[in-house]
Amino acid sequence: MPSESSLLPAGVNTIHSWSGMRIELIWIYDGEVHPTNRRRKTDHSEGYWIWLLQRGSVELRQGKNVLRAHQGDCLVSPRGLMEQSFSDDARILSIHFSCEWPTGDNLFREKEGRVFNTADFPDFLKKAKQLSELVKAGFSAPDVDFVRQPVAFTSFLQLQRLFIEWLEVFAQTLSQIGFVFTEIGSIDGRLVHAIRCLKETSLESDLPAALIQKESGLGRSQLDRLFFQTFGISIRSYWNRRKLESAKALLANNSGVIKELSFRLGFKQASHFTKWFQTRTGVTPLAYRQREQFNGAALKEAVESDEAPRSKQKKVRAKRR
Repeated sequence: MPSESSLLPAGVNTIHSWSGMRIELIWIYDGEVHPTNRRRKTDHSEGYWIWLLQRGSVELRQGKNVLRAHQGDCLVSPRGLMEQSFSDDARILSIHFSCEWPTGDNLFREKEGRVFNTADFPDFLKKAKQLSELVKAGFSAPDVDFVRQPVAFTSFLQLQRLFIEWLEVFAQTLSQIGFVFTEIGSIDGRLVHAIRCLKETSLESDLPAALIQKESGLGRSQLDRLFFQTFGISIRSYWNRRKLESAKALLANNSGVIKELSFRLGFKQASHFTKWFQTRTGVTPLAYRQREQFNGAALKEAVESDEAPRSKQKKVRAKRR
């Protein structure tokens, strides 16, 4: 007997399945590219990164693959590590967001990037600008951790409305240029409860194993088996991946002390967080921040704050001599 998913065309799923997606605007920036970020390595492993070139040009290198975009183009970034090189006069409208299944798969199958001219898709640029103008007018400056800033419910709804409108155009546009929707089967309702529990639990807490069992109505062994069969990863791996995504976002978009960020992620000691993060990424949290910090001013402030204690210690030692 054919499965439910095999009876549906690409890009069509049950409402129940669509409701399991994670959709979130993580970052939006409109302005000149800071000198710190014109030429450096960057990590676009999580979510979608969209650059609308309003002036100048950019080149992305990922191994032997090279993408180039110029004024009037839109660059959909490939996933993974790469080197970016902007022209000195570059100005962009950048949108970073998540639109993924509980498995971590993005809305579309393609992992490689693409460049297209926005003149061929006027609504794409129009909706992006509307979203950017709303953020400029009613939300904090770019050097603030965007997704964690407090806002009124009505402001959140306004943001969501424009974001969803732009996301609709995004999906239509990428479909037209040849991107293919990721296919999934119908997700067991009990697993949807488990996923929501994992997403809604604060990362300051431990893995909510008992709560997940209660919400899903499944025993531990049955839950672990069904979760792995459906998503290809364990519940613990899913929890750690969510924590890692949050850690990367906090380090990239927040200039707070790393020790404080580690507490927000449930680590009692910063050294434990550093070891955990380095094991999964190959770099320390500070090194990741220095590489990924989007706003140049915030990066400078973070580096100076980390260097200040060492500088003070040097002065004390000098006086003793």
